[in-house]
Parts: sequence; C-alpha cells; structure tokens
Amino acid sequence: MAILTGCAATRGPAPPAWDSESPTPGISFKLTEISRGAAGGKTDVVYRLRAAGVPKGRIMRLWHRRRGATPVLVSGVYVDDSGRLLGRSGSEAELHVNGLAKGEPYELMLWSDAAKLTAYARRIPFPLAADGSGGCRVSMEIVSHQGDALLMNGSGFEPDSEINAVMRSGEEVHLEIFPASPRGEFSRMVFPAVYFKKPSGSGSYTATGKNRGVTLEHSWGAAALKPE
Repeated sequence: MAILTGCAATRGPAPPAWDSESPTPGISFKLTEISRGAAGGKTDVVYRLRAAGVPKGRIMRLWHRRRGATPVLVSGVYVDDSGRLLGRSGSEAELHVNGLAKGEPYELMLWSDAAKLTAYARRIPFPLAADGSGGCRVSMEIVSHQGDALLMNGSGFEPDSEINAVMRSGEEVHLEIFPASPRGEFSRMVFPAVYFKKPSGSGSYTATGKNRGVTLEHSWGAAALKPE
C-alpha cells in the first residue's frame, strides 16, 4: 500500500502540539529509504517506517509537518504495537514523498491522543551541503513555509574557534561572527530575504574558522522551493 506525503496536504482533525524536543521516553521510529525514481517530472522517494516501544494494544496516528507549517494528519494509516505502518486493510503501507526541494526536511510525528504518546523522525531526502578544507562542512535546511528562513549547520571546525560567516548575493554582503561549539559545530538561523531586501534570490554562504573554511551556494524564497 502506497501513501503519498510531502506535497499537497488536506486539513483534518485539530493537530497536536509539535514538540520534537520532548518525545515520550522509550518510543521511537525511523524511516528507511527503500527506493527513489522519477514520477510526474519529480523524484519519488519511498520510505518504510518502523517504530519501537509502542505499548501493547495502543494505536498511534501519523502526522506530517512541512516547512514549519501546521501539522496535518496522514489519513488512512496507523502504527500499532507491531511497530509497522498499516493501512485500513491491515496491510503494511509505504510512504511516498515527492515535491520536496533541496535542503527541505521531511518531518513526521507519531501521536496517541488517548495515551498522550509522541515520537518524531525527520529525513532530508535531497541534502544541500558543501565540504571544505580540513574536513569542515556546511549544510542548509529550509525551515519556513516561504523558504525565506534557513538553518545553516556547520561541523568539522576547530573546537571553540571563532567562525566568520559571510553571506553574499551579488555585490551585497552580510557578516556574522560567532563561536563554534567545543565539538567544532554550529547551527545558525539566517534570513537572506531580510539581509538583501528581496523575497527570493541566490547567493553563497562562506564559513571560515581558524584554518578551515567552506562555501555553500544556495537560494532562498521561491528560488529555493523548486521540487527535485
């Protein structure tokens, strides 16, 4: 059984609060990619869902949140204590995801209203990342519905080093200076539509540490939301 998520969404029941920082202890699930291919001019990515820790006799519903918008119920499926995603007939269902852009997270939540149980999982089917000198790396995630808020994640920099981050678009430049973590990592929200005063565009993000640096080419706004 195939369940399509990731593109159009239909409003259903009132959504539960989305708090991925506070899942129910002992309950989790993961998404395993089993195939991808062309479908209708886009890339169709197929995932299998497996959950662990669902209490015996309980059923959990699946919710999908796209680019920080209000979660919507993935209708016609549920997860029982076997940990499998099942359809109305009781057969196992697969999740088909298409219409996502580069750097766009695919976020799901399992939720049981009766028992107040929650679990979360996320994947990025089409990562947008660049590798730099000394093993450093920067990746970008789209975190707003309009694509105008981005999350830049850095790793592989010198521990506690000062990071100089430069965003460029044409001749315009925006500079931020901040410390890397003791693990040589950082996560920074950036708002290029604000910095460059245009709702959509393209440019680059360069992060430089003590002796390491990397540049990532990226877009924002409508230019960033083109489906793969």
